[in-house]
Parts: sequence; structure tokens; C-alpha cells
Amino acid sequence: MQISENIELGSDDEKALTKAIEHVFPSARQYLCTKHLKDNIKFYLQNKVEIDKVESDKVMRSLFGSKSIMEANTTIKFENRLDKLEQLIKEKFDSFEQYYVNNLKPRLQKFVFKPNSRSNEKNTRSTTHSIHQQYFKNFY
Repeated sequence: MQISENIELGSDDEKALTKAIEHVFPSARQYLCTKHLKDNIKFYLQNKVEIDKVESDKVMRSLFGSKSIMEANTTIKFENRLDKLEQLIKEKFDSFEQYYVNNLKPRLQKFVFKPNSRSNEKNTRSTTHSIHQQYFKNFY
């Protein structure tokens, strides 16, 4: 069986599933579901590190708002926005920094920017947010 190199797969960030996708479809573009990513980050901010809602919203806007990391369509924009978020976290949220550095940042680089940059090479605009809206808008 021959599998197209243009395959795109999304998941909910369950580690075993993302590893299985990498193993079975090594050339696939793999995305994280925006809804699950938002839910996981929001839960972590409010329940694990107990950041209040106002401060949590600042982090969420940096990730998912207008001109956010999710909307970056070039390497420079992505890295600049990632740096701004990292600075905000270092200044205000010590308890969130370890989670961000060890978990969130690598996942954003691998499952948000990497697939987006591959899409942009082919002159198309694709983000986890727009893919989520396109395929799942009728389910929420």
C-alpha cells in the first residue's frame, strides 16, 4: 500500500497516539487539536500552578488570540511571538515556566510551527486553528 506524502493528521496531544502516528506515517504533517491544546493549557494554568483567570487569559491570548503564536506564518513571527510569551512567563509565572520549557514550547515547535512552515513552503496558509475550524466546526 502506498501512502501519499501529503497526509495531514490531527490529534488531541495524547503522547502514545502522537508517537504511533510518527511511527506509522513518518512524513505526515501532524497537528494538535486547538480545542484540546487550549483546554489542556487552561487547566494546567488554573489548577496546577494556580494562576488567576486574568493572568491566565494573558497567556491564552499570546497563544491563541489575534497576532498570536498560532497565527504566525513565518519563522521570524513564530520565534518572536514565542520569545514574547517566554519573557512574560519568566517575569510573572515562575511556577508555569518549567511546564512551558519542558512540555509546551517543544510541542508548539513540533506540532504547530513545523507543520505550518511545511504548508507555507507550498504557498498555502494552514494553522491548527484554521484546520480545526474547517474540519470540526460542526461538532462544537
